[in-house]
Amino acid sequence: MKLKYLIIAFLTMYTLFGYGQLHIEGTFFIGENAEVHVWNNLEITTASGELSNEGILEVEGDFQRTGDAAFVGNPNDMGARTVVFRNDNFNTNNNQRISGEMTGDNAFYKVVIDNLGDGTVDMDANIEITNNLQFVDGRLRTDVTSHLDGDNYQNEVFVSSPEAAAITGYTLTGAADRFVEGKLRRAAEGMGDLLDFPVGLGQGSEPFRINFFEPTSLTSILGTHQMNSTTPLGLTQQCDVGTEGDPFTPDGILDNLTIDCVLGQWLITSDDNITSEYGITFYPSDELMEQCSDGLYFFVGKDGQLDDCPDVTFRNGIFRSGLVGFSNFDIATASSSSSTFTAVEVIPSTDKRVTLFPNPVNSGLLNVKLEGNVFRAGESLIEVYNSIGQMIYNQEIDLFGNTQTIQIPLSSRNTGLHHIVIRNEIQMTSRTFIVVE
Repeated sequence: MKLKYLIIAFLTMYTLFGYGQLHIEGTFFIGENAEVHVWNNLEITTASGELSNEGILEVEGDFQRTGDAAFVGNPNDMGARTVVFRNDNFNTNNNQRISGEMTGDNAFYKVVIDNLGDGTVDMDANIEITNNLQFVDGRLRTDVTSHLDGDNYQNEVFVSSPEAAAITGYTLTGAADRFVEGKLRRAAEGMGDLLDFPVGLGQGSEPFRINFFEPTSLTSILGTHQMNSTTPLGLTQQCDVGTEGDPFTPDGILDNLTIDCVLGQWLITSDDNITSEYGITFYPSDELMEQCSDGLYFFVGKDGQLDDCPDVTFRNGIFRSGLVGFSNFDIATASSSSSTFTAVEVIPSTDKRVTLFPNPVNSGLLNVKLEGNVFRAGESLIEVYNSIGQMIYNQEIDLFGNTQTIQIPLSSRNTGLHHIVIRNEIQMTSRTFIVVE
């Protein structure tokens, strides 16, 4: 069906039967209460071509916008303004494709992915969805082919609504489809809760969730996944994880956990700087976790640095908190532990009796406040490590067994994430802080 110039105000169901493509060179209008079903390809072309959608448009072939042609589907909240990609009749054996830039004035309002049999909707350019991306079946791929490195996908889908429910229909665990394969960007400004990123590669879904503890000023966040890793093998972390017979119940004995397997890498970036703390949870697929099948303790690595100790010890839902700034994340595992010290009290990073301020800190003094009797009186050692694990400062101190503040001098050349460790023969704790210019 080729439309040179046509204005249609649909008030009831209207279905385009047959297998010829719908080629629009004039104006095609779908009313608020209308549904249009296209059983083949849909093409909007020439400068006079315009498809305005206030109802439901279902496409079983490819969706293409060429040249100066216009798609109007997002200016306000009137009507459904939905485009459904479904392949249950005409196009059951092939991927569907979205061709042409679909951003700004040409952005989608709501998109539904409903491809049978783990089907895929490809993108050969960037697309924007201003209201909701809904998965029923299949995935949305931000390229015309799959890659092993998420950074190699040529395009991105931008869900520009900052609402947590702007993406629906996915699952965080147990699903091989219903996700964005490649690059997913989400609006984040004002978010003070959970923001999910159902992303993955051709092998399957590797989603993650960001937990903002307060509303963020970030404009948007871009997330993807790849098969690389950053955390080096052989890193050792000291944690109280229990005995061989009960490996997850602390027993007052500090153990060495040596990283013997690392899997996956999540790349998370933002065009804005983030200074407020957040937490993050990764939900690796069973296929990914099989690469570290002997893993007993699970860490979240950030730029090759591990969190203090594993918060959880099961495969799905691996969490890390107290983070500032985005970058590369992976999951590191230890398959066994070995005791190194006895009767050492590990003061957790969540203990509010140990505080650092200001944080972030520029060149000058970092204050370490120890409240009450969190540390017993006697000699202790303070050590400061930079983001690549180099010790840049150490100092022996006398603790009084009551509230006191210790000042640590810092240089502006040591910018970035740092770790501070306070320890003696019977107690230890660690904290993170940021040095800025």
